[in-house]
Amino acid sequence: MNEEKYSSYREAWTRIGRALDSDFPFEAVTILESMISDRLLSFLVGVGVSPQPTLRSSFFQLIQSWKEVMREREDIEGLELATKVDDWRRARNAVVHGLVKSEPGTPTARVGPFIDEAREAAEEGKRLARAVDNWHKRQLRQFRREASKPE
Repeated sequence: MNEEKYSSYREAWTRIGRALDSDFPFEAVTILESMISDRLLSFLVGVGVSPQPTLRSSFFQLIQSWKEVMREREDIEGLELATKVDDWRRARNAVVHGLVKSEPGTPTARVGPFIDEAREAAEEGKRLARAVDNWHKRQLRQFRREASKPE
């Protein structure tokens, strides 16, 4: 299983790089959301959060559950990271839905600046995906150590 996960992540990072090199930030943003969601789902299931999230849980739901666990643990670092990811989620939503969608009768955002925002969202998503992955590894190791301690 870990070998397949590794292959998937390697392919995802390759595609993110290619997408950004080819000026396709929307693809990069979408893959980055998937990666962050995967790490959050793994963490939340790993710590036994209830109700247990599933593949069908929204990005918003995963982040809210993560924040709740961080508050319960009084984990300031984790809560700060969760807040940054939640802020990025809003930027991601604007990027994914904003190229052509607008209120009826109103113009869309200007294309050039909008594409610049999409690029910025992709770059921030890369930083956050790496930060979440590193945080996830540290947290699960710590959780497993705590769980294996005799009472």
